[in-house]
Amino acid sequence: MINTVGISGNRILSFIERIEHIDEELKALNEGKKEVFSEAKGEGLDIKVLKEILRLRKQDRDERDEQESLLDLYLRAIQDAGARASQSGINRLSQLGGRRREPPSRSRRASL
Repeated sequence: MINTVGISGNRILSFIERIEHIDEELKALNEGKKEVFSEAKGEGLDIKVLKEILRLRKQDRDERDEQESLLDLYLRAIQDAGARASQSGINRLSQLGGRRREPPSRSRRASL
């Protein structure tokens, strides 16, 4: 038989029951959160956008500003790389005697 001297079974049980109670509360809170998102969706709101707003509001202002600056920098870098690649492709086409195809009009792109 294992010696349990110095280990309070009642104390361990107390911790276990407290944790179980917290788990039940978390489950109820998460259900409430789902209901709020469902209600917002029912009113036509975009849930992904709401979740992004929640994520941003959790950040402090400096962290959010830094992240927005980096996002802007990366997007401009990608745009610049795309513009250079497009220009390079146009130059190659003209060297081969090909014609540049015009992009679809804005209304046509919307229907794609």
